[in-house]
Amino acid sequence: MVPVLLILVGALATLQADLLNHKKFLLLPPVNFTIKATGLAQVLLHWDPNPDQEQRHVDLEYHVKINAPQEDEYDTRKTESKCVTPLHEGFAASVRTILKSSHTTLASSWVSAELKAPPGSPGTSVTNLTCTTHTVVSSHTHLRPYQVSLRCTWLVGKDAPEDTQYFLYYRFGVLTEKCQEYSRDALNRNTACWFPRTFINSKGFEQLAVHINGSSKRAAIKPFDQLFSPLAIDQVNPPRNVTVEIESNSLYIQWEKPLSAFPDHCFNYELKIYNTKNGHIQKEKLIANKFISKIDDVSTYSIQVRAAVSSPCRMPGRWGEWSQPIYVGVIYGPGCFHRFRPQRVTSKISLWLLNMRNLRMKPKLKLYIVWKRLDLKSWEIPRFDGILPF
Repeated sequence: MVPVLLILVGALATLQADLLNHKKFLLLPPVNFTIKATGLAQVLLHWDPNPDQEQRHVDLEYHVKINAPQEDEYDTRKTESKCVTPLHEGFAASVRTILKSSHTTLASSWVSAELKAPPGSPGTSVTNLTCTTHTVVSSHTHLRPYQVSLRCTWLVGKDAPEDTQYFLYYRFGVLTEKCQEYSRDALNRNTACWFPRTFINSKGFEQLAVHINGSSKRAAIKPFDQLFSPLAIDQVNPPRNVTVEIESNSLYIQWEKPLSAFPDHCFNYELKIYNTKNGHIQKEKLIANKFISKIDDVSTYSIQVRAAVSSPCRMPGRWGEWSQPIYVGVIYGPGCFHRFRPQRVTSKISLWLLNMRNLRMKPKLKLYIVWKRLDLKSWEIPRFDGILPF
């Protein structure tokens, strides 16, 4: 069976080579070439083979050339092609029939089609559109434990009237959503959008399409499209449950992976230990979720950790947000100092400072105790090695 197939393939290649050398063989361009918008920042190109094309049992292909908004070209055996691209400046493409051999290519003339740019006054579309995503706990944890939030911000067009109002939509795959939660400027114009939960998959490679249009009684507002890679805009959450212990002159730091759909082994970490007394910053790149560092007896230290998804799980992304700072070491008052070490501290809720002047203390004593709020009902205060002078 294999020799028969080899003979057929060889015969077809010989036939195509003969046709390419045959001056009377003419390739005709495709017909009925159309471009249709099928979604936000998405078009479908479709054409039919020329019905008058001479059929000699050869494999015809098509050469597609994107002319605008960004030039591109490729070959395909199909008679349709999907393109994902911004459409606010219009879209134009051409296609032709081709027949290839090992040495040369025979091509028909081009046929072209276009989508005109949507109407709108210049300078009225949004500018400086930026978007970020975060992993959040799903509202349907039994079906999908994690979802992705989306936040986008933009600037009002420089020539947009004061009564302009903007509206944002996003598309990921076949799903499209309209924004329901906006932030506004002083003129009550939408300048930011927030989706608490979306259909976006931060693990995927499909592009996120964001579309913003607008309305005004004074002018036609020009729409704007932009594509984002979920990988590029994913803001990794801070590591959770950062804990710090002091034993002798050693600092024991440990944490848990960020809230994420990725498992533990998918993260790299960066640890920052800042000596508030001399300004020295120690940074460590880590794979493990723990670290031990030597410290002195006379300084206060601030500890923070951040994470990034590593290459075994997807293409490496940017570093996420730092955890809230945790302070350990020595605190000072006039004529005294005390070393403290937190029994358990966490980065879930921001740092709290208590001004001790309201307690029964020496009038001139100004002492600040650092503590962390662990949940809505319980608090923990650092344990002191000495006795407070009051």
